[in-house]
Amino acid sequence: MKISKLVVLAPCLCCITTLGPCLAQDRDEVLLLRQQIDVQNEQMQKMNARIATLEKLVERLSGSAAAAPAPPTPVAVTVSEGPPLLVSATPPATASIPSGARLHFSGFADATGISRSTYTGAGIATAFGSIPLERAAESQLGEFRGAANHSRFSFQLDTRLAGRDLTTYAEADFLAGTTSNVFAASNSHGLRMRLYWARWGSSNWDLLAPNRVGLSPSPADIMNTMLIDPNYSVGLVWTRQGTLRYTRHWDRFHLAAALENAEPNILDPREVPVDVHGLATRAVPGANLSPDLVVKLAYDAPFAHLEAAAAERTFQVYSAVLGQKDRAGGGALSLAGVIHAGPRIDLVTQNFIAAGGGRYAQGLVPDVVVRPDGRLVRVTTYSVLQGVEMKPTPRLNLYGYYGLVYGRRAAYRTPSGTYIGFGAPNGSTLDNRTVNQATVGFRQILWRTEGSGAISFAVNYSYLVRKLWEPQPAGALGRSHMVYTNVRYNLP
Repeated sequence: MKISKLVVLAPCLCCITTLGPCLAQDRDEVLLLRQQIDVQNEQMQKMNARIATLEKLVERLSGSAAAAPAPPTPVAVTVSEGPPLLVSATPPATASIPSGARLHFSGFADATGISRSTYTGAGIATAFGSIPLERAAESQLGEFRGAANHSRFSFQLDTRLAGRDLTTYAEADFLAGTTSNVFAASNSHGLRMRLYWARWGSSNWDLLAPNRVGLSPSPADIMNTMLIDPNYSVGLVWTRQGTLRYTRHWDRFHLAAALENAEPNILDPREVPVDVHGLATRAVPGANLSPDLVVKLAYDAPFAHLEAAAAERTFQVYSAVLGQKDRAGGGALSLAGVIHAGPRIDLVTQNFIAAGGGRYAQGLVPDVVVRPDGRLVRVTTYSVLQGVEMKPTPRLNLYGYYGLVYGRRAAYRTPSGTYIGFGAPNGSTLDNRTVNQATVGFRQILWRTEGSGAISFAVNYSYLVRKLWEPQPAGALGRSHMVYTNVRYNLP
């Protein structure tokens, strides 16, 4: 029995001899784990403090913080080595977005190439009324130009004001007046304000510009063709100018009236006596008597968008030699529409006639001239644009347009035997009787994803002809073949 007890107790004594070192080892591991947990808790506290600081910054940036901005508060930013780095937590000054408002950015990145059979010495926007005449040295030279300055960006802010919808839209591109070294060095094309308008209720595009739907000044609703040229096409009536517009709509009808900036234009100083003042040139604004009044009525139906617009204008000039002032009124009428000839075919048209409205026909005809006796004479202008737009597949657009602008002669003989006015025998190389243009082209969407935008490729060919009223030393006719190519990425 005693031997048996000793045998039983032997293992117990062995455990007792090894228990001390085991407990010591476990105690060390527990202490190490506690230290690691304490370090992690400290790091989590720092992270929570940083998150709280970032939340305050976000509130200040979004304009939702209720309290007044606090003075700069140092925030500890941990670096890999060395002591914490202190930086200011105060955000830079920024404009806040009203609560509940929606802000959307859009536009496109654009690369355009233009090849002309004549040398215009201009950029990618075509000056339709001044392409080189047949015997001019420039008509013996061609040109190619590539640029990205037709790229465009815009934003639209939608909010509420006094219980009604308020939309603000701004759009800019890089087709502003160029610097002296724009075609050398860094190609520093200037930024310009293309559009900026606000709509309260339900611009800068004038009301005579044709719409595709309704009367909105939004670019998507304007029928400015599908052409690549930033000046679009001969025959399209448009300007972008300061305007105050009031609109009403009911059922399918839309009515608008606008007061728009007036600039009575002449093309060349030889169209008026040298002592006459008050008319605008391409570089000097005119002495506007009052804003232009434009009224438009539009009708939208499943088969078409139809519209009629009328404009009333006023002019004034002063003759220093005669010591007299003269005033005259002018007017214009436009009939336009987009007819849905089929599920994938649209016919577009604009027909414009004016007495003193050449400014709206892309300035290809002067608004007025002045007789030798100081009296104003309104120049008659006709402008037409006809086109077809097809969409054979969801990613392919085909189009063709023909445009024509005609200016009636208004020339007068002076007592000295010379002439002044528009279309005079000794007149300007800008006194075009007609300017017409035919264009065909396509745009193919190469890639498009919802939320990521689209990439497209386009080509269009134009044949442009202008004919003067009277031959000049450089000729009486100017022609140009133009090929535009374009790669564009549209922002989502």
